[in-house]
Formats: sequence, C-alpha cells, structure tokens
Amino acid sequence: ATIFDNPALLKRYPGYLQELRDKPEAERRAAFGDWDVYEGQAFPEWRKEKHVIEPFDIPPTWVKRGGVDFGTSAPWAAYFYAEDPSVIDDHDPTLRRVYVFAEFYAKGTDAQVQAKLLQSFCSRQQNLFAIQLPPDMEVKSSVNRGVSPADVYRRYLTPLGIAVRIGVRSGKNHRAHRKDLLHRFLSIAPDGRPWLQVFNTCRTLIGQIPALPVSPLRPDDVDTHAEDHGYDALTHALD
Repeated sequence: ATIFDNPALLKRYPGYLQELRDKPEAERRAAFGDWDVYEGQAFPEWRKEKHVIEPFDIPPTWVKRGGVDFGTSAPWAAYFYAEDPSVIDDHDPTLRRVYVFAEFYAKGTDAQVQAKLLQSFCSRQQNLFAIQLPPDMEVKSSVNRGVSPADVYRRYLTPLGIAVRIGVRSGKNHRAHRKDLLHRFLSIAPDGRPWLQVFNTCRTLIGQIPALPVSPLRPDDVDTHAEDHGYDALTHALD
C-alpha cells in the first residue's frame, strides 16, 4: 500500500503528502510504496519503474556485447546488452545508453555446457562483437588437462566471429571501479532516462541489483557474501 491508498487521510491532512516528500529518501520511497529500499543498500538509485522496461526489437545495426561470471557449483551468470548509438555522453566516453536484453543464470554447469548454450544464443545474434570473461577463467585446470574455462569458451565462440576477452584488472581496486561504473550507468542521461535499462525478462538481475548490500568492510564494494553473480557478469560486460 502507498499513501495514495488512504484518501481519507490526505483529505483530512492535506499537508501530509508534502511532509512525506520532504523526508529522507529511503523513508520517502518507503512511504510511496517502494519496498526495495533498506539501510546499507549498494545501489539506492535503482528504480524499477525507470530501469526496467518492456522488451522491444533491437535495431540490427546496434552493437551487442556480453559478460560472464563463472561458476560451476556456484551460480554461473551471463548478460548481454545492446548499445544505442544515439545516446552518448560527450564528457564521459564510458557512458552510453545500453539495454540489457538477455540473461543466463544456472547452477551445476561446467564450462562446456555454458559455452554450448552461449554458442546457440550468439549464433542467432547480429553485431555481437565480444564477450568479457573474468581473469579467473584463464586459470588452467589440471582436471581438464591444462585447459582453462576461457579456452573452452574460445573453442565455441570465436568461430562465430566473437572476441572472447579476459578482463585485465582484478582485485579490490577493480571491484571498486566496477561498483562506481554501475552507479554511473544507473544515473539519468540527458534525455531523462537512465543510461542502463533492463528488459523485464531479465528477472534474476532485476531482483539482485536492489537487493545487493554494501560490504561491511569496504564501502566502495558490494558485499561479496551476497548473491552478486548477476552484478559481476553485468559489470564485466560494461567494463
């Protein structure tokens, strides 16, 4: 329920609505029915009504890219976005309008299963240029005769003309960079809409972003004990 579900109260106290609007943001949003708000939220600027949209047909000329967070027993996540070339930031070359249009999220898969799924998906896409993997996917596996998960991805995706790239940065500083990057993409572009918009079919990501708390030890990072696999995959893609 929101304050608007109590018209009798508003009629009796006409100034109450303005009082609520003047309260601190978390309190104000809760009063207006946004129950994704809580203390210690990593991305309080997230607004479902602004960042989540209905799917549409992506123009065939738009460039597409993807990112992965690797896991086998832990969840594996992959996200893909398309760039709208008409909305860019003249002062920050990092920022451009992106639409997250596809998600993969699963437990109990290995690199080969994942790569096959992505191969099937990517083969149906136009202008999908690259997919970004985290550095730990380059680690060779003694179980798989010295083959890394990244090697497996390359075997299935490079024949499609897709560049399989490894993130060159890792560690605490890069985690802070990726959190800052998502803050910037969640901000509002000059046309009044966020730089980043998510198709409502990407349900896991839509649930994870507002649920992510700040790390109790590092305020410039998310809490890595939380469910952050979708966040990791998305920020690898955007980086």
